[in-house]
Parts: sequence; C-alpha cells; structure tokens
Amino acid sequence: MINLKVLITFLAVCSITSSTFCQYKNFNTEAAIWHDGEVQLSNGDMRYGQLNYNFIMNIVTLKNDSLETYNPEEVQYFKFKDTLGATLATFYSLPYDIHGTGRQGAVFLRYFLKRGQL
Repeated sequence: MINLKVLITFLAVCSITSSTFCQYKNFNTEAAIWHDGEVQLSNGDMRYGQLNYNFIMNIVTLKNDSLETYNPEEVQYFKFKDTLGATLATFYSLPYDIHGTGRQGAVFLRYFLKRGQL
C-alpha cells in the first residue's frame, strides 16, 4: 500500500514538473522572437517598433528606444508580419469569459481571414 502511495506521488510530481517545464520552455522561446509591427493603444496613440507577443502571459512588448509592455486592457490591437514574413498577424483586445466563470476580462485574440472573404 505504501509503494502505491509513493508511486502515485511520484507520478503527480513528474506530471506537474513536466507541465511547468513545457510552459517555461514556450515562454523562453517566445521571448526570443521579435517582429516589426505596430500597436494601437486604448487611448488612440500608435506605437511602432519591434514587437514580442507572449501568449502565456498575455502581454505584448514593444522595443524601440525603450521597452514598453502592455496588457490587453491598454491595447486596442497590434499587428506584425509572422516569422517568415508571409502573413500579417493581427491580434485584437476583446472581452472574454475567463475560465468559464462569467467574469469578463480582456484577452488578445488573433484575427483570421480567409483569402477573398471579409
């Protein structure tokens, strides 16, 4: 019986560690990717420079003369060319039911458009 408890505890710790490592790995990968782009702030100001979008933390960082970090409450939208420069990635700040609780919060959602359709 003790061996079963030890095994279950070990598997739980491995599962949590693996999940945390994967999120950490994605965070570090995303932190190294910068794109030329623009950010439209909620107050109407437009900013241009290198953008980094961290989907795990739900923030966008702008690098020009300095580093500026924005959350969805501060941004109307941002856009940049993807890594290969083939497509334009556009993200809007929209209200969303967080965790199905009925409580709305702003999140960045990517806008997809099929070619030839609006």
